Amino acid sequence: MKKQVPFLLLFGFFLLPACRKQGQLTETPFQHFRDEGQAVELVLATDMGRLLAEQEKPTYQPIELILKKNNCLDEHFSLEAKPRGVFRRANCAFPPLKLRFPDEVLAAGGFLDYPTLKLVTHCRADPGFNQLILKEYLVFKLYNQLTDNSFRTQLAKITYCDSEKKYKNIERFGFLIEHPRELADRMNGRILGEEYGAPKKINLPAYKIFTLFQYMVGNTDWGLGNRHNVKLVLPKKDGLKLPVPVPYDFDFCGLVDAPYAVPHHSHPISDVKERYFQWRGGDADFTDVFDLFKNKKEELLGIVNGCEYLDGGVRAEMLGYLGSFFEVLERPEEIIQASKLGGKKPE
Repeated sequence: MKKQVPFLLLFGFFLLPACRKQGQLTETPFQHFRDEGQAVELVLATDMGRLLAEQEKPTYQPIELILKKNNCLDEHFSLEAKPRGVFRRANCAFPPLKLRFPDEVLAAGGFLDYPTLKLVTHCRADPGFNQLILKEYLVFKLYNQLTDNSFRTQLAKITYCDSEKKYKNIERFGFLIEHPRELADRMNGRILGEEYGAPKKINLPAYKIFTLFQYMVGNTDWGLGNRHNVKLVLPKKDGLKLPVPVPYDFDFCGLVDAPYAVPHHSHPISDVKERYFQWRGGDADFTDVFDLFKNKKEELLGIVNGCEYLDGGVRAEMLGYLGSFFEVLERPEEIIQASKLGGKKPE
């Protein structure tokens, strides 16, 4: 592949300002790729043999990324990428990736210093996994509907090309996740690292939304103490300075129902589609949170209904699973009782 990307990068950015979002001279890489309401089209070209080879400690490799633009010239970026994740890297033929923007690309694009993006990929070649990636993307969108204290994502139609010409091109869905520091900056806070240990206190309103949401989507694959699939954001100006939990990684939740997903052996459930309430905050009044979810019911169901890429059967299954949650929500005493029993259903 000819190394003309820097020229194309400059050409795309400086000769076609109309392609940039109006009023934004500087933006984050995530903001640049974001197109609210529809999937962006991407092309990723790299040495696929190297990228997909099993590596004990993956390292970054060159990757060419093209953002397809309607009415504008396509934008080319010379980036770096490596496989990421623990479970998915060990169990997926096509693991998720971390994309890194070199300093010169950030500078040429006028991008703020958020140098990496997570790319969640399709995992396996089976067509059903293309639907699974859509389902997990929608779980993120559901949480966005409930609170701004959530990761933003961008759906993408991706064509993967092997620069060595050994593999055929493949087209799959995937989605980008904003940089954690970008999330924290939006929340006017900072990410707490694992060195801070388990939080002794937590922002209670945020924690109630967090736990009821996890119950709604059937997700038990998280933990505050070890930061498993949770970021804790400590506000800079909140007088109480209590961390806010922000969830991510939902492939093990019942709403997604990935074929490899199983509950942790410590939980009293045998299937990820069985809900288990992991509230650990003692007695609390959930009335406000129950009302929030009830008032958001139509918007939440509309997110699933409005995804044009879902197969009809998959959409119906997701709506049915969410519907069963709202049925339970009409009997809130069952959830309250579960919270007092450590998440177990009353006998």
